[in-house]
Amino acid sequence: MWRWAMVLAAVAVSAAARAETWQAQTTLVPNATVKCVDISLAFQFTNDNGTLTMRTPGNATYSAPINPDGTVSLQYTGRGGLGTIVLSGNARTRDLQLTAPRSLPGCRYALREAAPAAAPEVRTQWKTTIQQVAGNVQSCGSGNRGHVIEAGPNIYLFDAGYRTTEPYMAARLKPDGSFDGDVRTAFGTYSVARLKVPAGTGPRVLEYVFLTTVCRYRVLPD
Repeated sequence: MWRWAMVLAAVAVSAAARAETWQAQTTLVPNATVKCVDISLAFQFTNDNGTLTMRTPGNATYSAPINPDGTVSLQYTGRGGLGTIVLSGNARTRDLQLTAPRSLPGCRYALREAAPAAAPEVRTQWKTTIQQVAGNVQSCGSGNRGHVIEAGPNIYLFDAGYRTTEPYMAARLKPDGSFDGDVRTAFGTYSVARLKVPAGTGPRVLEYVFLTTVCRYRVLPD
């Protein structure tokens, strides 16, 4: 009996030794020909006996077999209207990337290995009023209700006049909580906007202007 217990323990230790788990953070790979959403998301990967399992920021898990040369390919449906998301690369060298061919054509995100977060990601949400403050009234909408989510280093603006499950625009904040730059928007004619976010955390006034129509808006917390 003692001998069998030792054998089983040895098998368990050997199986555990084969499993490798690591954290990875998305990093936008620059592409001068297209404007891509620059946000930072954390994923967890486990390589266990020839199978790669990925845990998303929303705690969903997906798995795919690892080929003998280490390459892997996995597809899943992303949240918020992103459609099919493709994970590809080499699990053995941990050189992986994410793409969303339908919703973010031409955009590629490398998954860089990172240390586990020392503390849970801080997530804050607040309701807003989106007001038009400049631009031709014939070509600019008057505004809508909306809400903002600030999650870790990222900020997401939702406009109730569009699909509320998908952010209207998103950006990666600087360490002081600010942002001032061009962002890709979710819909049609208003495809690129200049977004300004003041330093700080929590509810604060955002501003953006569409580069094609020069329609300017202020996002006011309730």
